[in-house]
Amino acid sequence: MKKLLLLLFSIFISLSSYADTVLYCQDKLATGIAKNDNGIWKTEGFVNNRYTIKFNDDYSSLIVIDKYQEILEENNAIPHILSCVNFWGNDGVICNNNDTGFSFRYLKSKKRYVYISSGPAGYLINNIGTDSISAGTCAKF
Repeated sequence: MKKLLLLLFSIFISLSSYADTVLYCQDKLATGIAKNDNGIWKTEGFVNNRYTIKFNDDYSSLIVIDKYQEILEENNAIPHILSCVNFWGNDGVICNNNDTGFSFRYLKSKKRYVYISSGPAGYLINNIGTDSISAGTCAKF
């Protein structure tokens, strides 16, 4: 009986993780606004970044792991989790996290994305931080 339960549990775990869509994404363009060393805000080009993203099976939520993941883990913080809605006949996905200011838009057929980071800090309150937008393509692992 224990073997049967273990087998069923293993199959359930395999099927639930199989349904997720994991993608590797690479920026082609990146820009934003940031405060320079003299404390003056300006637009500037950003370094292109890489992301690992994971949609759940129905594309209703997204986890984004980016260059700040190590910092998140050091501070026991969770990755960026965004809620998503489908559009254009389910070809497009718009994902947002209203608490953090992150937004990720993805077109499945073209494997292209736009990733926006505009949190509550940064320019709005003249604090350290940046507001950025990047665009690129994704590929399945």
